[in-house]
Amino acid sequence: MPWLGFVPDEVCAAPPVAVARLADQLGVDSAVLRSCGGRAKTRTEHLRLAARYLGWRLPTALESKELDEFLLARAMEHDSPTLLFRLACEYLISAKVIRPGPVTVVERVAHARAEAQRETYDRLAHEFTDERCAALDKLLVVDPEVKMTRLRWLSSCGGCRLARWRRPRPR
Repeated sequence: MPWLGFVPDEVCAAPPVAVARLADQLGVDSAVLRSCGGRAKTRTEHLRLAARYLGWRLPTALESKELDEFLLARAMEHDSPTLLFRLACEYLISAKVIRPGPVTVVERVAHARAEAQRETYDRLAHEFTDERCAALDKLLVVDPEVKMTRLRWLSSCGGCRLARWRRPRPR
């Protein structure tokens, strides 16, 4: 649990190095771990006991809400779903909360990204005056002088070259 935030269903398929490391930490033979939890009921009971011993718990509604708030704050800073997924997993590990399945985490990340997009729009909506929208729209029209949109020209660093060219040179 401390490595991944959960215990994979197929513990027997874990890399031998990971099994050896865990066996060493527990002071048992690695063969014992490989045969551990063959039955689903045994596996569930072992997981419950290990979680209680280590101080880990299943996520409650409050902890899920706290994860959502954490993800929203991170989504306001970053848009990468991969990064947000990793941050969610790290958050759960630090809180000693057993990570739900990856689909659940992905759904929470998607929800946080959608909420962040709405929040960003709400915060910036007053900035989009008719004049500013018209100026932004002009950036998307092909300018015959540069033979591309001004946005493309600026992003290709044409604007950077122009700024250097117009800058007074030291004498």
